[in-house]
Amino acid sequence: MRKGELINAKYIDVNLKYRHIHIKKGKTGEKIYNFSKDTREKLKLYLSERKNLKVDNKYLFLTKTLRKYGNRAFNLFLKSHPKINEKYKKYPGALEKLGIDKNITYKTFRSTLNIKKKRNGIFK
Repeated sequence: MRKGELINAKYIDVNLKYRHIHIKKGKTGEKIYNFSKDTREKLKLYLSERKNLKVDNKYLFLTKTLRKYGNRAFNLFLKSHPKINEKYKKYPGALEKLGIDKNITYKTFRSTLNIKKKRNGIFK
């Protein structure tokens, strides 16, 4: 799933019964992304909380201020910018929380997942 597709996904695009997310407008058109049973259970919990929020938008993932993620905000979530980390040391990025000290991006995660899928015969 591309970063833009993830940022623009709406919670109504998630189908827990059939375990997929239906992206209607992606970079390469309409797509359906399947997910595991474990992911379904986690999404079910998340969606129950997400639907209770009193916000006017339907985006699947929101910032702490209940707004849609933008590219910059998403990148900061993944890894805090060094200048920001100096000022706000108490807000580490997701990479730091995971103990990853290499300079990797969302595209790195996506590419690695696709390589693993190909090696395991998931792609046709």
